[in-house]
Amino acid sequence: MTRLTPCWLLLGGLLAAEDLPQGDREIVDWIASAYQVEVVLGDVRFPVQEPSYNIVGADAPAESISRYLPVLKRELSKYPPDLPSKVHVSKIVLAVGLGVDSQLRGGVPHFRLGWLFLDTERGRHAKGYQERVFHHEFFHLVDYADDGEVYQDAEWAKLNPAEFHYESGGAQMQDSREDPCRETDEIPGFLTLYGTAGVEEAFATPARNQPARWR
Repeated sequence: MTRLTPCWLLLGGLLAAEDLPQGDREIVDWIASAYQVEVVLGDVRFPVQEPSYNIVGADAPAESISRYLPVLKRELSKYPPDLPSKVHVSKIVLAVGLGVDSQLRGGVPHFRLGWLFLDTERGRHAKGYQERVFHHEFFHLVDYADDGEVYQDAEWAKLNPAEFHYESGGAQMQDSREDPCRETDEIPGFLTLYGTAGVEEAFATPARNQPARWR
């Protein structure tokens, strides 16, 4: 197994390993060794272009990174160590002010690069929010690795009632006054309203809701 060199990039320059707090360094090393995933801590040239959107953000402060890394380790460890490489996920980028174009997000996948962007601050005071975001966005990358498509699945769509139609994507529900992620039994076949946003959200919603309950 090839051992990765972790990306300790912070505050506009290369952060020497000895300058990273020991606990943070151990987590970044562990993720690189066990999961073959580089953790990028800063110096990212935002915006980062994905074919259909721009990922915006800024470097996360060191104290925010220190708070978030234990969450990342705990949630990532719920998956088999070889899963990221099987689904071509190579980097996890930690940032703040993360968004798609002008819309703030807790996490954003970059499908072409196989990178997962995560906001270390957004939702941190809401119990379980950051954990659910991690699993939801990671699953989008798993879904993409399956067939190179996330926004369409004809076979899956056949399972829905003939009169049902998905909405125009998760972006349209981000600013909803009604919590689209609350669990509901009002829509047959769906755990949340957010799952009706698109087939990609119907797939990712169960991933978002379940692993955070395993501990």
